[in-house]
Amino acid sequence: MRKPIVLITGANGRLGKSIIKRFGDAFTIIATDNEEPHEVQQENYFQMDITSDEMVDDCLEKIREKFGDEIDSVIHLVAYYSFGDQDWKKYQDITIEGTKRLILSLKKKIQVKQFIFSSTLLVYEPCQKGEKINENSPLRPEWEYPKSKVISEKILYEENEDVHLVIFRIAGCYDDYCNSIPISQQIKRINENEMRKNFFSGDINSGSPFLHLDDLADAFFSAVQKRNELPHEVVMILGEPNSYSYDFLQRQLGKLILKKEFATYSIPKFLAKAVVWIENQLPFYPKPFIQPWMIDISDAHYDIDVSLAKELLDWTPKRDVAKTLPLMVQALKKDPVQWYKDHKL
Repeated sequence: MRKPIVLITGANGRLGKSIIKRFGDAFTIIATDNEEPHEVQQENYFQMDITSDEMVDDCLEKIREKFGDEIDSVIHLVAYYSFGDQDWKKYQDITIEGTKRLILSLKKKIQVKQFIFSSTLLVYEPCQKGEKINENSPLRPEWEYPKSKVISEKILYEENEDVHLVIFRIAGCYDDYCNSIPISQQIKRINENEMRKNFFSGDINSGSPFLHLDDLADAFFSAVQKRNELPHEVVMILGEPNSYSYDFLQRQLGKLILKKEFATYSIPKFLAKAVVWIENQLPFYPKPFIQPWMIDISDAHYDIDVSLAKELLDWTPKRDVAKTLPLMVQALKKDPVQWYKDHKL
């Protein structure tokens, strides 16, 4: 019996690896990424630079020759993402044009039954405390990354004809080792007992949901399994139901790292921006992670309703970021140098 064929772009990333591990032997996995294949990669790996028409066409032609002209599901993960570099051209070339390039080339060469796009919860307008964001909530992306996702989503709708389109709008991801830029930076400030750890620009009671990579991989697995049952085009929010505040995470990490719970004080945004500006001007001073544009959105609040994913995918998250913090800190304390290196700190 033929196994369903699943093509994954960006397969070398953390999410790509998690999906491949979760799918196991249930599907025939075709993995693509912009790196050259090496000996430890699986047999069905193909190099594809999403910014090149020629490379995308060539890669898909090789896939068609080996697997035929039908693919059950395409999981598109490739995107540009950076807190430090807000170069719109990279978002344009990789996320927006790359998505369009892929979908147009697929239409020419391969019959695709389902296309799953990895988007972000950050496309939505932040909500007030006590409110919930659902799939129909208004969009208001605040910075380049979610803006590029909104444009890419629009392209997929415009180009779609008979493919079952699934758009996942995903909360901030993490795993047992951490691998979350905001959380790793928060851990670093507390671990080094920086003075700035006690201050936050804006409302310390604002928060955002997170999602463990294993739970996210489960959602992708369920979506592929139910590919013939899902609506023709559907958007789903994926995340944990608890939206923990910055202050809550601070208190928990303080107890885990410093063995004490400390207070966090809210400071005006203009003051926080002034401090960052000074730090950016100082010679021989390391460039701070926090930049002025981050301060503007630092206390945006997101709380989500994931009932649609539960209904359509029979999916609910099994993990909780607050319960995973001890594992992150345990990994830090076991080998701080390696942990810092892995998180590019």
